[in-house]
Amino acid sequence: MNAAVALKEISQPFYEDLGRSIALARGTVSGRELSDCAGISRRTLTKIEKGDPSVAFGSYCAVAQTLGLQWLFDLIMATPASNSLVPQHYLTGASALSLAKEGEMPALWYSSSLSNPGCWQIAGAGIDGASHLLGAHELWDATDEITSLGVKVARIWSATHERALFDLMYHFFEVRQKPMPNIQVSDIDDVVDMGKVQQWVKGFRPFLSATGAGSMLQWMNH
Repeated sequence: MNAAVALKEISQPFYEDLGRSIALARGTVSGRELSDCAGISRRTLTKIEKGDPSVAFGSYCAVAQTLGLQWLFDLIMATPASNSLVPQHYLTGASALSLAKEGEMPALWYSSSLSNPGCWQIAGAGIDGASHLLGAHELWDATDEITSLGVKVARIWSATHERALFDLMYHFFEVRQKPMPNIQVSDIDDVVDMGKVQQWVKGFRPFLSATGAGSMLQWMNH
């Protein structure tokens, strides 16, 4: 199911949630400035932020793209397992490490930042995720957890702690070829299964650069 078809099948509350998310992300950007950049009228933007389902799907897309929020539309997907389109945008990095499923512990204690979508680390929107390697593996539905923090969303996916760490290492060591900032193994190894992540790195070595894979393993064994 593509995004346009899926959106038409979503009920009114979804439009309201989406509009609310866009309004929150707009922050201090004026409505006139955003509507001009998105190529829509100020009145249309007002309708979008109120979740008006009569507004063309393309207008929602234009506003999301202008704000760098294309990942919002991954929220309409049913489940990664039942959908042929694996989410390219999901919570990862420090954001996912700060989340925990019921009965589990977070690996980091930055949960206060999760109440502000502008602070989220999103795979495909700031963090180079590894969906081309891991697919839908180790993604979970974090909607209830995010809602409990005061951010109402229709559906949002998060990486597990292990996938979040792998994404971070892929982003910094493989893509950017820079040191990992602000996180040490000792900060998270009581919660994250480091052995599992090491096995992923070793298994994906044919698809990683020698430098990237080596840096990942060295960082984990430091």
